Order: sequence, then structure tokens, then C-alpha cells
Amino acid sequence: MKHFFIFVVFLSIFLSGASGEEVRSVDSDGDGRPDQWLYSAGSRLVRLEEDLNRDGTVDKRADFFYKDGEKYKVEIDSNMDGKPDGWSFHRAGVRYLIESDTDYDGRADYVIDNDKGLTSVDTDHDGRMDVEESNGYRSFDNDLDGTLESREALGVDLETWLARVRPDYSARLQQYMKNTGYKRKTGQ
Repeated sequence: MKHFFIFVVFLSIFLSGASGEEVRSVDSDGDGRPDQWLYSAGSRLVRLEEDLNRDGTVDKRADFFYKDGEKYKVEIDSNMDGKPDGWSFHRAGVRYLIESDTDYDGRADYVIDNDKGLTSVDTDHDGRMDVEESNGYRSFDNDLDGTLESREALGVDLETWLARVRPDYSARLQQYMKNTGYKRKTGQ
């Protein structure tokens, strides 16, 4: 029985090391306390956890997915409810699509499609995009009936425009950006 116990202990140590997952903590602001935790499997980052407000609690988690050795998707949980509310899709090492769920209902309402050069926003969360920016123009649905009936040349950036025209959505977007640690929503 004693040898069996020792065998089980060694087997569990071997298997935990065989998975190759390693955790590294980082003190990104130099205050002597870790605020980021990077989980790696081999040379691949598989999870990043961050304490954005420096209170010792993880505020944001990002899980990284790979296919054929290449990162193809990142899922972000910015309110730590266990469900992703942000997604980015990658191809050949380049992020081509970003989707954000600013009201945490499981559906993207802010989408940046770098392939198409298009940013789309569903400001009333009805499942239909009611603002689109592309090729130097902004199209929008004035009465939120599902039809983009107005178009204008871009005069101000999208966040400034949203704050002026759709302040409720803008407030949720700003809170989401704070939760994710983004300064501004961009395709970068």
C-alpha cells in the first residue's frame, strides 16, 4: 500500500509536469505585487489573468486558442462571470476581427472587421447593427427600426459621436473598455 501511494504521488507530479502548463506572475507597475498571471503550455500563452485595479483580485481573463500551431481566437471575460464577452479572431498572426459584448448578453454589439474596414455597432442591443463606419463614412439608423437611413462623412471619431448621439450606449461602451483595460476601441 505504501508503494502504491508513492507511485500515485510520483504519477501525479509527472502528469502535472507533462501537461507543460506553467504559470508566471508579473508585476507590471513595479509596486512589488503581481498584477498579471500568464499561463503557458510549452511556448504558447493559453491564458492571461489581470488585476486591472490593483486590489489583488483578478478582474479580466483572456483564453487563447490555437489550431495547427497558430493562434486563431482569443476569448475575454471582462466581468469575471465565467462567460466570454469579447472575442478576437486571428489569421496568419494578424487580428482581423474583434467582437465585443458591452451589455454581457452573449451577443456582440461592437464589431471591428479589419478585413472589410468596417466597424458596426448595435446601440440598442436588438441584434441589428444600427451604426456602421467604413471608407470615411458613418451610416446610422436614426429611429432604430433596422434601416440605416442616414450617412455622413466622418467628422469626429466614433466614441465621441456615440457619446453625443447615443449616450446610454456610450456609457456602457466606456465601462466595457475600462473592464477590458482598453484605452480606446480601435482595430489595433
